[in-house]
Amino acid sequence: MLQKMLFPTDFSENSLKVLEYLEDFKKVGVEEIGVLFVVNIAKLSTVSGGIDIDHYINDMTKKAEEIIPEVTHKIEDKGIKPEVIRPFPVGDPVIEIIKASEKYDFIAIGFQGGKLL
Repeated sequence: MLQKMLFPTDFSENSLKVLEYLEDFKKVGVEEIGVLFVVNIAKLSTVSGGIDIDHYINDMTKKAEEIIPEVTHKIEDKGIKPEVIRPFPVGDPVIEIIKASEKYDFIAIGFQGGKLL
């Protein structure tokens, strides 16, 4: 049975499409959703000029903490237990999602086009 789902999100409109399927997840037995936000520093290597990485990490963490309550509230409203993965990992989202996925039965990722991956 698929009881534990990992929900990686960057809080973009596309990634949050997963929340539209909460009732469906509940119907198939999902009891817990791990909410994973990764502070993506992999993309910083493509930025020219100086960047204060510590400031960037703190800024992204603060923004995530502001949005997380809304996400967890939507999950709780459907009778599913949210588990926010903290501290937020810092690094390449692909690698961090793979690491976190070991504790979950499956991963649901929203992507462009509004469907699930």
